[in-house]
Amino acid sequence: MRTRAGYNRGVPKTPPTLYLLHGDDEIAMRETVSRLYEQLGEPGMRDLNTTRLEGRGLSLSALRDACGAVPFIARRRMVVVEGYFTWLLSRTREADDASKNEIPAVAVRARGLEDLTPILEEVPPTTALVFVERRTLPGRHAMLAWCATQGERAWVRLFEAPRPSDLPAWILRRAEHHGGRLEREAAQQLALAVGEDLTRLDEEVVKLLTYVDRARPVNAEDVRRLTPESAETDVFAMVDAVGQRDGPKATRLLHKMLGEQEAGYIMGMVVRQIRLLLLAREALDTGPRTIRLGDALRGIALRETERVPDFVADKLEAQARRFSIGALDQLYGQLRDLDEDIKTGTIAAGVGLEAMLAAWCTR
Repeated sequence: MRTRAGYNRGVPKTPPTLYLLHGDDEIAMRETVSRLYEQLGEPGMRDLNTTRLEGRGLSLSALRDACGAVPFIARRRMVVVEGYFTWLLSRTREADDASKNEIPAVAVRARGLEDLTPILEEVPPTTALVFVERRTLPGRHAMLAWCATQGERAWVRLFEAPRPSDLPAWILRRAEHHGGRLEREAAQQLALAVGEDLTRLDEEVVKLLTYVDRARPVNAEDVRRLTPESAETDVFAMVDAVGQRDGPKATRLLHKMLGEQEAGYIMGMVVRQIRLLLLAREALDTGPRTIRLGDALRGIALRETERVPDFVADKLEAQARRFSIGALDQLYGQLRDLDEDIKTGTIAAGVGLEAMLAAWCTR
């Protein structure tokens, strides 16, 4: 029952009595709940037949009462429970971590499901009980195992957020969902500017489509004009300015970032960018001329969290060509020295970054 859900997948034609939606794609889960809500009948009756309960500290007697209530001038009612199993998992972790605990972790885990099962078995066909978990439940979770024994009575879906490399395709689908289109380059630009925040990405898609009145596809220039850049995009632009020896622009971008983020975070972003550029330059210098940089970078033992999507690799390639391998190696070494000075309190991160940036652009 651990099935990955797509945006075009509808809810079941034969209504189950229990729905378990889990994963980190909140937009897909929210839209699935909305479709279930729309199935409740006349718009004026839907709110009257919907109960929402907070999973944290949930009273099981309140859940039983909500599930047993009779629909009001409708065939079905819906009970939505937010984060109940996530809360149980957090209680289990707290029990595991506590040195003195009156209730062992195993007992906490078992009691949560054992107390809930009788209520689940009594949910009438006139009620849709919907559990929404904004994290992926473990594959061996007891609730997933219980749902697997219920046949069509239970409907389980895993909603996984797209990987970074899949964000442009996800953005294109969201544009179609909202009745418009984005050019592929615009989707790549938006993914780079915003990052992996799906809610903000979706909001930016709607804003861009509204800007062009859905009369034409959104292009990359529209994105650059309307979408605030993320710290990662600013770091790209700042390092590019360093490569062009454009000190005023590089300094202006650094001040912008320091006004929005902690100096330590910006330092980490700059270190990561120079490290990726160093790897990219090495790949360009040692690999076959015909190989794509994205393929070359995938051959390097990066940490899994630093896998580079092709559209980012293309930008890295263009930027890496502005630097020699010796220059990048020197920049990386200077950053290591600055990091040590910051950690020992010799210099503040913001002051150190600004001084280093000035030196980079004037050499």
